[in-house]
Amino acid sequence: MGPKQEEETTLSLRKRNEELERELRKSKEREEQMKQELQRAWERLKIAEEGERGYVHSSLNSRPRPSSTLVPLMLESSL
Repeated sequence: MGPKQEEETTLSLRKRNEELERELRKSKEREEQMKQELQRAWERLKIAEEGERGYVHSSLNSRPRPSSTLVPLMLESSL
């Protein structure tokens, strides 16, 4: 292999290396974006689950009382 061929091979390898580095940077950027999207989705899910638990909890607390607890209250208020 002559000096000219070595120089061409070296130049070709440098260009390929630069291309691979660019692709790697883009891939890392995409990965970071996906991580951020996943984190946002996780937060939305967490908020939705907390809201659902709060709704279930509040609906349990606001359900009608059995009549056995209402009768004494009615009697007290009529006095």
